[in-house]
Amino acid sequence: MKAWDEGMSTRIVALLIIAALASVGTLWTINPTGSASESIFAVFLAVDLLSFAMISYIYRGSKGEDGIGRLPILAGCVLISILLFVGFLA
Repeated sequence: MKAWDEGMSTRIVALLIIAALASVGTLWTINPTGSASESIFAVFLAVDLLSFAMISYIYRGSKGEDGIGRLPILAGCVLISILLFVGFLA
């Protein structure tokens, strides 16, 4: 049983791409010489990698028979939100 239809998957992927683009834009503006900047860089890189993993999961789930689970998507979105919050706080 599929949890979401094609339109919902497209909207989630679009939001993940926006979060990844915001993260990449922030990565480009960070001064990489300080140790604090290295930590912030790691946080935003984690956002990019998690976004890519979630987009891959949505694609694979939409093509397969099992569908997309709500719990993995919710957990990923919460983790991305926490990482973005931590990244912009520091």
